Amino acid sequence: TGDRVFVGAPGSYYWQGQVYSINTEAAFPYKPPRYGQFGEGGQIYSFSLNNPRDKVYSTGESTSSEDDSYLGYSSATGDFNGDGTMGVAVGMPRGGGLLGKVLIFSWNMTNQQNITGEQIGAYFGYAIAVVDVDGDKLDDLIVGAPMYTEPNNEGKYETGRVYIIYQDKINKFQEVETRDGVNSKARFGLSVCSLGDINLDGYGDFAVGAPYDGPHGRGAVYVYHGSSNGPLAKPSQVIMAEDISGASRISTFGFSVAGGIDLDGNQYPDMVVGAYDSDKALVFKSRPVAVMEASTLFETENKLISLEDRNCTLRDRKQVPCTVVNSCMKYNGINVPPTLDIEVSWVLDSKKSRNPRMFFLNEEGRNIRNQSIRLYRGKLECKSERVYIAENIRDKITPLEVEMKYNLRQSSYSQQRRRRATVEPVLDQNKGTVQKDSINIQKNCGPDNVCIPDLRLQVNMVDEYLLGSGKHLGIDVLISNFGEDAFEAGFYMSIPSELNFRRVEKVGEIKDTPILCTTPPGATNGTLKCDIGNPLSSGKVVNFKVLLSPSIKVGMAPSYDFYMEANSTNPEIDGSHADNIFEKSVGITIKTDLSISGVSLPEEFIYNYTEYRTIEEAETEHHLGPHVVHIYEIRNEGPSTIDEAEFYVLWPYESNEGEALMYLLVPPETSGNIKCQPSSYINPRDLAIENPRRSYLEKVGASAIGAGSGYRTSSSSSSSSSSSSSTGSSISSRGGAAAAAGGHREVVLTDTERRQLDEEENQESTGDASYVHRQRAESA
Repeated sequence: TGDRVFVGAPGSYYWQGQVYSINTEAAFPYKPPRYGQFGEGGQIYSFSLNNPRDKVYSTGESTSSEDDSYLGYSSATGDFNGDGTMGVAVGMPRGGGLLGKVLIFSWNMTNQQNITGEQIGAYFGYAIAVVDVDGDKLDDLIVGAPMYTEPNNEGKYETGRVYIIYQDKINKFQEVETRDGVNSKARFGLSVCSLGDINLDGYGDFAVGAPYDGPHGRGAVYVYHGSSNGPLAKPSQVIMAEDISGASRISTFGFSVAGGIDLDGNQYPDMVVGAYDSDKALVFKSRPVAVMEASTLFETENKLISLEDRNCTLRDRKQVPCTVVNSCMKYNGINVPPTLDIEVSWVLDSKKSRNPRMFFLNEEGRNIRNQSIRLYRGKLECKSERVYIAENIRDKITPLEVEMKYNLRQSSYSQQRRRRATVEPVLDQNKGTVQKDSINIQKNCGPDNVCIPDLRLQVNMVDEYLLGSGKHLGIDVLISNFGEDAFEAGFYMSIPSELNFRRVEKVGEIKDTPILCTTPPGATNGTLKCDIGNPLSSGKVVNFKVLLSPSIKVGMAPSYDFYMEANSTNPEIDGSHADNIFEKSVGITIKTDLSISGVSLPEEFIYNYTEYRTIEEAETEHHLGPHVVHIYEIRNEGPSTIDEAEFYVLWPYESNEGEALMYLLVPPETSGNIKCQPSSYINPRDLAIENPRRSYLEKVGASAIGAGSGYRTSSSSSSSSSSSSSTGSSISSRGGAAAAAGGHREVVLTDTERRQLDEEENQESTGDASYVHRQRAESA
């Protein structure tokens, strides 16, 4: 009411601080003594004993624990008890054990309530303002804590915080909200002030200074608008020192702020910002606020559009469904100009702007339109546009939305903060500058137009697949819809990497539901997607077969693992999704049929050892005995492929009495994918061999045998023959009374080796020799 002034004295009583309440009409003709109490000691001061309001009231000295608390560092007046009388909220930023405090006093310095900060050293209470931010006719507190540091904030400190403390009728000053600074050392909240109601919307607004904020630390001021729910979450305006033109370099901008007074007479309160380091106070005039009433609406009664009602014609004479969009705008406001130029933008199907489904009829294929409109104050301007829906749209679930955005057309010189005799208006941002409306596509889903499908997936497929059979792996799929229409219904199947997608075949007589499947690319990890209807109508059934072909790879899994699912863009009811999924593992079986056949050249001969030399005396192959060649052919009659096979040949290199019988002359000759292990028993005496490169396989035509039909091996020796391979090889040897020296006996298998070989032959295996390889790896 202006009848009292409250004065803070933070240095009193060893910096405990002090606050005075003084009648504004009191007269003090003399200065108080240097160390005297205000109102005492040499002053002539009179007041009526019958009027206690004439007295000077003050806070007294507290205990020494309150030294250096700085009571009175900040203060703001307001009605804090709801009786219409003014009290004062006083900051004590080092009180409360350095947490900071705000003390609320009545006019006569009666302490009504204390509020304590939450962080040591945050300087809670450094600045205080009083604003009714929620429009409930009760004064709320705005308290700054500029040294506040958010924990775990990447090393930032002194970002600052502002507290909005509501004066509720029941729980006074118990409900608290906060707004935080962002930049390190910005000291957001070092100054706060009430701005009154700068946009004349009935809610109090306030400003927060952060004198070391901004891109270069030169300061910033944040303006917050009030609302029925309190201040908006984000500032309505941020003014950086760098934004100001027409003045020399500004720093510490926002060290002090003041507002709530109309300085230029335009009926809007203005704001003054201090920048002490620049010796400047800057006046910011509030711009008139144009309150826009706008709408954009589809011209449909029930917010539905039927795709069957094709009531518009395109240039190519195609009939398409269409409707009308009506848009209206009108503005009013205090001290706003009689005309405003507005930039308006319309976007059709704004939720799917990348693939829109709706377009302007007079601009076919375009879903965006921009236009400038001149509005007259208080006059409603409306515009109608006919729009259509494109053919064969897939998404019939997402509503079709029209979005209208509008803003004032800005002149080039108004983009920068500068001195102007008259200020341009702004739109009321709190009412928003975007209007939307939406319609749904009419569906066969009852009066609520909400379709709830019930898809059921049934799959028929084999339990095992014979690898190498040459047959396709077929999967019979049956999908039924027992609910309402299913839109963008699809079938999804993850295909194992060992299988290749071939094609999809329709099953049954019903052909009215097309099935479109996309070949699974590598990016989808082998997922086959089939479109089975848009919509898949209620009661409809689709039946098709997916054909896959296997590919044989090293390290294949023992089974093909499948995951299949049927779904749609409109969800089913909870609990009915289990029958949409099918999972199965198809075992991989392997069957092979190895066969071996061979011939001996010659089939028989007579050996007279007296006609030949002993092995110690022999120098050439002819000194040992007659030449014998064995040719073997190994075949896999399938159907499965064998990754690896081993072929062992034992030959009688000596008699039971230890006399040499067979002498291996040259390494086995092979045809096909055969690799023979080196042997120390090949011509160990280094005898002279006549034409060691001659081919016995070519002689009998074995080299022309295809790799898929079998492999051959030929061995050449004296008196008998042997080989070790798996395709086609020859082993050459000669025999004689002394065909092998005693040092060659290790060619005979030991009992342990023979027993191990028997165990491998008797071991049940999958056919890929994995057990044998594993056992050998473990023993190695």
